[in-house]
Amino acid sequence: MDATTVFVIGAVLILAMGGGVVGYMRSPLKRMLLEVCGNEGHAQFWSEFSTVGMGLVTAVFAVSGRPDPRATEPAMFALADQLKSGLLGLTGTVVLLGCVLARAGGTRDRR
Repeated sequence: MDATTVFVIGAVLILAMGGGVVGYMRSPLKRMLLEVCGNEGHAQFWSEFSTVGMGLVTAVFAVSGRPDPRATEPAMFALADQLKSGLLGLTGTVVLLGCVLARAGGTRDRR
């Protein structure tokens, strides 16, 4: 399998995983943001902002893990490295979003 095919397969898999995570989190995220923001308009904006952010960061990490076309390792290892990059980006984004929301939710409860 050539490097281009490995790259495309890896990017598609990571973007599909990112889309799945975004889809899974969309409704609970919006509910939490409504509670934190206090009104529908702000919650909608921050929900969309978070969704776009998760997608973009995942995409950037997905395409940063390019396989070396001269590599002699099996394609599966190159694919695994690319998936690792994308999943690190997705995980980092979700953790950061969780920290921000936990802090915002915690501040709201103390008022």
